[in-house]
Amino acid sequence: MYRYARECYFVQEEPRNQGVWPHVKERLDFALEQVGWSPGRVEFRGRKESAVPAPGIGKMYGMQQKIVVESAFEGL
Repeated sequence: MYRYARECYFVQEEPRNQGVWPHVKERLDFALEQVGWSPGRVEFRGRKESAVPAPGIGKMYGMQQKIVVESAFEGL
């Protein structure tokens, strides 16, 4: 744990409502609370909610993937 960290991001390439995020959000909040962070401090970075895990169009997928990766390093 980085004692002086002000931000914590969870990055996944699947949409917000898929992948592991829906299953670990509460567990991450609990774990971080145990080390002194307030719940809800973990911010999701990834694709918006969707009925499918990928758009099925290579060009669109590439654009979405680029946005996800760039969001992980935003502000650095």
